[in-house]
Amino acid sequence: MLVENTRRSINLAIAWMRGLATPETSAHLAGQSARRLRTAMCCGVFLLALGVRVLYFEDNRVDIERGKSFPTGLEKHYQYEARRIASEGGVLIPREAVAPGDVRLIVHPPGYSILMAALLRFGDPDSALILIQIFCDALAAVLVLLVASQMLPVTAAMFAALLAALFPHSSYYSVWQSPDTLAVAPILLAVYLIGRLCKHPRLATAIASGALIGVSCWLRANAFLMAPLLAMVMFVLLERGRRLRHSMAFVAASLVVISPITIRNAIIYHQFIPISVGSGITLIEGIADYDRQGRFGMPQHDRDVANKDAEWHGRSDYAGNLWSPDGIERDRARFERGLGVVRENPIWFLGVMLLRAKFMLSYDNPNPPDWPFNTVSVPTVSAEPRVGHNTSLSAEALPAAELTPTELMTNGNLESSSAGLSLDQDPESLQVTGDDSAFGDQFSAPIAVNRNSDFLITVMSTLAGGRAAIKVTSADRRIALASSILNSDSNEPARKERKANRLSADENRALNPMRAVELAFASGNRTEVRLVVSNNGAASERPIVKLGQVRAFELGATPHLWSRYPRAVIRGAQKNLFTTSRLFPCVLLGSFLLVLARRRRVLLILLAVPLYYLCVQSALHTEYRYILAIHYFLFVLAGTTLFCASRLIGEVAAKIAAYLKHDTANSSDP
Repeated sequence: MLVENTRRSINLAIAWMRGLATPETSAHLAGQSARRLRTAMCCGVFLLALGVRVLYFEDNRVDIERGKSFPTGLEKHYQYEARRIASEGGVLIPREAVAPGDVRLIVHPPGYSILMAALLRFGDPDSALILIQIFCDALAAVLVLLVASQMLPVTAAMFAALLAALFPHSSYYSVWQSPDTLAVAPILLAVYLIGRLCKHPRLATAIASGALIGVSCWLRANAFLMAPLLAMVMFVLLERGRRLRHSMAFVAASLVVISPITIRNAIIYHQFIPISVGSGITLIEGIADYDRQGRFGMPQHDRDVANKDAEWHGRSDYAGNLWSPDGIERDRARFERGLGVVRENPIWFLGVMLLRAKFMLSYDNPNPPDWPFNTVSVPTVSAEPRVGHNTSLSAEALPAAELTPTELMTNGNLESSSAGLSLDQDPESLQVTGDDSAFGDQFSAPIAVNRNSDFLITVMSTLAGGRAAIKVTSADRRIALASSILNSDSNEPARKERKANRLSADENRALNPMRAVELAFASGNRTEVRLVVSNNGAASERPIVKLGQVRAFELGATPHLWSRYPRAVIRGAQKNLFTTSRLFPCVLLGSFLLVLARRRRVLLILLAVPLYYLCVQSALHTEYRYILAIHYFLFVLAGTTLFCASRLIGEVAAKIAAYLKHDTANSSDP
């Protein structure tokens, strides 16, 4: 009896889930009403996604306008190529001969540089580029809605689209000069066309979807092998008689779109290079990411790879540049060395791939580890409006407050018992010696400010050793309003000399001149902020920071104060939704629900792109921005879970209400 009841319950659950996972086709969603509803939903999702990304732009506007680099600094390569294209007129092939061993031209696909070159005719190409990226990334959220709505209930599709619209990682990367978010939209549109192809098989649709994968490869090479995988998915989903023709057309269209790059590479370098070089460096750096003991002797950072090349090949001229001379041969040698490690340690490397796949499926990390794993963490939308004024000071600008090193020492506090503080009178500067912590605050001093105003604080400072940063925080030091990492590269000679005890005071000052660090921030509802010196990562020696005069300039009242209300809603949603412990279980449960509902074809379409990245990219060095495309499809699975949960809650609430109504009616009978 128990077994029979259990079986009956399971069959009822499967039937219920099958109904939930079936697209809504009822009369009130048919015809013109359905089109109007879908149009309204698309517009709403687009406006929400656009608004979130505009807020991210406002949060980072000061750094962008000052030319502060995106963490990788790769925009310099794209900018150089864009200027070359604009000046020479040669889109793919430079007019001037390229040195055979110099492969800097093909380190990245040319699409992003071509887009930059096209925008150079405008007065402000950087702003136009960011606007295009914001628009395309907002459009990606709409594409998620379209992909999901053709396979699942429209409410589930709406949940998925809302997750894509609020996605903090894509929103953050869309406001920096980087092709990562632009490369996602063509992939989403290609999958949307594949979904349509399954319902209405047309050769033109297969060709268009394949061409879109090729377009994505013009921006980022990561999707190069995606076309064969999606072709296999099409082969499985299409009926006999169409499978081979449509799948081959899909792959052929992708190759045709990519072929100009391949032909360009063959003409210039006389070798077969499909899109770009770099597989060798990403393989060995990917090994080093998990080889913390250095057993395999692989370099972890680009700056170390050239030195390793010089060591491996016995060529001192290799140390000057990663890609010249002999760039192709060197990268192939790197790949062979990395492949040798894989062959000798297959079980270890399989574990590395699994750990990297886990990293790709994360959404946050409360305690970010070292790079590149800390790229899983990006800021949410700021709770308060950021600086809205121009931060360039005129020569006549007068500071609202000035603090000398003596005043800093008198009014400030040591925040670590192991930190040190001393005053140097020749010339006057305050020396802060940090402790052994990785990111602990060492020293802070109060600065009075006016409420709801924009400020710019300039700090004369120098880093004499270690790794450190200067921040402006709230009075309790819990909220960072602005920060700047102190650059230690120029201090390397001084550090070596100091260790050898050969530096006089005058020589030390000459090698470590004071530089102005500018910190722009909006005060919000505060009358006091604190200037904080903190450590900035583990280092072999304690940081030593010298502070000179500090000046605070009031720029004016902070604009757009009204945005604090939508900011609060968006920030709350991002902080509570985009956590690994909450969102990833929704993805897994959504997959299970679709299996239970026997919608395996839908699941195959949705998982094709994520599985591609999890299998291919997990073998190589990976930053989170490389694999953004994964999550747009996972959001559809999470949306299925949220939809089912909402339906379940609604049905339970309706039954409780009906029961209470019935009970009330019975109790009122005489």
